[in-house]
Parts: sequence; C-alpha cells; structure tokens
Amino acid sequence: AWIVYEVADGQDEMGDVDPTSEVVTLEEVDGEYKKTVTADSTATPAAGNVFVNWTHEDNEVSSSAGLDYAFTAEGGRIYVFTAHFRAGTTSASVDKQLVSYERDGETVSEIPEGFKALVGDVLNYEISVENTGEVALNDIAVSDTLWGNGVDSATVGGAETDVSSGSCTVNVAVDGSVVITYSYTVTADDAGETITNTATVDLPGDEPGDDPTGEEEVTVDEYGITVT
Repeated sequence: AWIVYEVADGQDEMGDVDPTSEVVTLEEVDGEYKKTVTADSTATPAAGNVFVNWTHEDNEVSSSAGLDYAFTAEGGRIYVFTAHFRAGTTSASVDKQLVSYERDGETVSEIPEGFKALVGDVLNYEISVENTGEVALNDIAVSDTLWGNGVDSATVGGAETDVSSGSCTVNVAVDGSVVITYSYTVTADDAGETITNTATVDLPGDEPGDDPTGEEEVTVDEYGITVT
C-alpha cells in the first residue's frame, strides 16, 4: 500500500508537506494483506498563509499541522491525505499613552486628572503595537502626527530610530508586540491649544481610514510656562 501526502489543488504556493509519500509493508491475515498504520506528515504554511486541516476522501482527519492518523491499510490501495491552507488574516491594535512628563527637572509618572501641560514641559509618549492577526507583520509602517513636527527620534523596540520622515517600520510576530517611546517638548506655539497626536499602523490590504490608530490629547495652559 502507498500513502500520499499532498497540498490541495491550487494551493501549491501557500504551503508544502513533508514527507510527500511513503510505502507501507503489510502483513498477511487470513489471506488478506492489511495492517494498522499511521499517516505521518507535517504541513508547513508559506509566509502570509495558515494551515487549515488535513483531509482524506473529503473528510477531515486532523486540524493539526502535524498529521498523526491511525487507520487500517489494505494491500494494493493508495491512500491520499491532503493538506489545506488559506491566506492568513492581518490585524493589529494600537495603544497610545502619555506615560509621564518632565517639569522643573522632575519626572512625573502619575498623570493627574485634568492635567494641563506648560510651555517647556517634556511629554513622554508610549505607543504599543500588538499583532492580533494570524500571520507575522513584517516591515509594517507606523506613523505619528508629531514625528517630523517637533520629534525626529524615537526608541523603537529598544533601538534609537530616525522618525523625522513621519514614520518608521516594525516587525511584529503573531501574538507579539512592539513598544515605541518618544518625547515632545511643548512650545510657545502650543500655548492655549490641545496637542492631539495620532499613531497609525499601515496594514496591507486595508482601505484608507480602516488602519488601526491610537490617539492622545494634551491641553496646554494658555499662560503657564515651566522654568528650566
């Protein structure tokens, strides 16, 4: 008997299987050649795709990429097990927060309710980008409305990064996250205004306006000024 492992029709570019076939030596029992055997192969999705299931004769036999299916094989037969794949979904969440501010040489980590910034304050922001989809996010663009508008550098995943163009790229594994931190110094032009800045993750395939965002607003006192 033979066992054949294959990828579903039209899905050759979405993944592969290993091994692809094997020969099974059977035993004679009452004049018939048969034996309990185990179908054993591993399906590996290509980048951007996910494994769905293994089927045999149009019936699902395993939802695990590592096939381990026992059955009775009979002489002269070919048993075909098919691996199915599909395109993985991409999604992300963005959390943007003011985590602290610096005033008169001191750093304050607990932001009080109704907080108003003063000209000269240093506002410390944190952006957390979490991969909530099924596939890795590679070279995904993250932008922030303050980057290139008073902020030229940020710490991205622990590395100092130039963001003067308004964006940077990140890689985020499935169920993983990347933290970005940066600081903005309140200017005289901000006095009496609200600093509204938005972080956006540019996901592939999303329509304009559908990309995940995180926003933070800080009101600046019209008259106050910090002494440095």
